[in-house]
Amino acid sequence: MGSGRPAGGSGFAGLRILGFCDYFTESSSGGAEKVTAEVYSRLLAHGAEVTVISAVPGHAAGVVAVRGIPTRVVPAFDLAGVLNAQVTLAPRLLGAARRLVDELRPQVLHATSVHFQGSIAAALVARFRRLPLVTTGHVASVSRLPPLTRAAATAYEQTVGRLILQSSRRVIAVSEAVAAHLRHLGAPTGRICVVGNGVDHRRFTPGTRDPERRHVVFVGRLIHNKGPGDALAAFAALGRPDSQLTFVGDGPMRAELDRAVARLGLADTVRFTGHLDDVSPILASADVLIRPSLTEGQSLAILEAMAAGVCVLATDIPANRELVDDGKSGLLAPVGDARQLAARLDSLLTDGRLRDRLAAQGRQRALQHSWDVCARETGQVLLDAAGDR
Repeated sequence: MGSGRPAGGSGFAGLRILGFCDYFTESSSGGAEKVTAEVYSRLLAHGAEVTVISAVPGHAAGVVAVRGIPTRVVPAFDLAGVLNAQVTLAPRLLGAARRLVDELRPQVLHATSVHFQGSIAAALVARFRRLPLVTTGHVASVSRLPPLTRAAATAYEQTVGRLILQSSRRVIAVSEAVAAHLRHLGAPTGRICVVGNGVDHRRFTPGTRDPERRHVVFVGRLIHNKGPGDALAAFAALGRPDSQLTFVGDGPMRAELDRAVARLGLADTVRFTGHLDDVSPILASADVLIRPSLTEGQSLAILEAMAAGVCVLATDIPANRELVDDGKSGLLAPVGDARQLAARLDSLLTDGRLRDRLAAQGRQRALQHSWDVCARETGQVLLDAAGDR
């Protein structure tokens, strides 16, 4: 396989990386895929040789470029509608990964999420070929999920997740909350590095809001653990015709939410945009981002809203507390408490001074997060693992 260190003698020049990231396309909306695109595009610019293998539902096998990143697509079945979670099944993925390793001779493998099928393939290939593997964790505790979903997630993490982590030379956690969860799953503390997500400060900047109409946005996949149903219920409880709720994103809950909007008589104040490649124009017009998720790693939606000067209302879970200081840089509401969520949303829509003060502090917090730093620190972990042969 050659030397574990890249040619060129400095930076990431010549470092050969094979990344495993499901759903990786130009229209990807998931956080792990976005982080992968931001990090790998920068590593390419710094001389690394990066290829991604991706299980993508509804796509034919082939080679594409995502943000300039060479990507081998493996067809997959989308199980989201069945499991109400982002899950894919690609029977040919392992074989395709082994052939790609023979072709590219990577120095390090990178599994971009503990919960992707591609990460299982990465762990197996790492063991078969004795290659160093780095795994990034994006999800913290699943204890707040509904009973059946929690049981399935826990069973997966305690079996497959442990296999992936035990096969990894290094583990990247996107927040301290994720690091704590990975330690709970058996990842050795000495292997874990915390590398926070970034935000594009050129794209996400404060815009001009409508002084006559309050605008609340939800950004994310329409799946249960992101809390879109709770967001709708909180907005509906206020009965404010002077406000609008916009859902940005798509997912298996879309039809259910459409029916709820019709039943509640909110067709004039609630809209759905579907997936948007660029959410910055929506955030530039928003007053409040509502994010009542049950579990998070480090929310890109929260970071982007903060950078855009949007006040954040999120659930009081460990990962969100790392970004949102309740009452200082945003507001937090107890998980599952619809009354508190609605009350805090009402206070933000009613009190413009409070909203502006929290938004200003949130923007200062977001300015501490950079994609350049995220890429550099991730690249260094990959480089160190490649040298640890």
